[in-house]
Amino acid sequence: MSARVLAALFALGLSGCLLGPTEEADCAGAARCSDCLSRAGCGWCSDRSACVPGSAFGPDEGRCGLSVWRFTGCDRAPNAVGSCRRREGCNSCLFVLGDGDSDCQWCPATAECLDYGETCAAGAPTFQYDLCRSSDCRAQTTCGACVGAGCRWCDVGGGQCTDSYECPRHYQISSTSGRCPPPNDCASAFGCSACLARPGCGWCDSGGGNCVAVDGSSDYADWCNSFDLFTARCP
Repeated sequence: MSARVLAALFALGLSGCLLGPTEEADCAGAARCSDCLSRAGCGWCSDRSACVPGSAFGPDEGRCGLSVWRFTGCDRAPNAVGSCRRREGCNSCLFVLGDGDSDCQWCPATAECLDYGETCAAGAPTFQYDLCRSSDCRAQTTCGACVGAGCRWCDVGGGQCTDSYECPRHYQISSTSGRCPPPNDCASAFGCSACLARPGCGWCDSGGGNCVAVDGSSDYADWCNSFDLFTARCP
């Protein structure tokens, strides 16, 4: 078996981007390593920022030392020291507008954005942008900030911000449903009489009955039907 065939088989095992027998690598125009490696049969020569045809053993033509040849994964380029620490919030830390990829790391336990390679003071760092949403939601302490961040405010126990749907619908406030209520704790009231004794609360006589925040004749979560909502007397 020729060295060329061995190289191709080895490349398939490592990258999964093996060319067909009649295909030619289309590497021209790739300006970034991630774009380059997404193209079958292409590799990235990092010392000259060039995307060229090749395999796990190196480029097909020209010179590119193994220490700077990338075929199965890209390096994380280091930022200028301290640049990540200037970013606020998980989303800003891990996402760069127009690029979509950041070289920073987020420490959820301390809510810090650190340069790649730094050590979190507590807990493990994350580089996964999709984890930012839940992290940012938990950080919001008011209904307005929570809804503004695209999260859901659960008006139970003084209120908490979440990215899940675990909160009962009649206590759930989001940007698409409901309005932020004034600070209260209607959800903890047991029974209709105790509920109506609290300012700003009303009794929703549906689903077993729930005490909800109200504004006039409607509840803030826009969940309770008007004929089930009692604000002056119990049913």
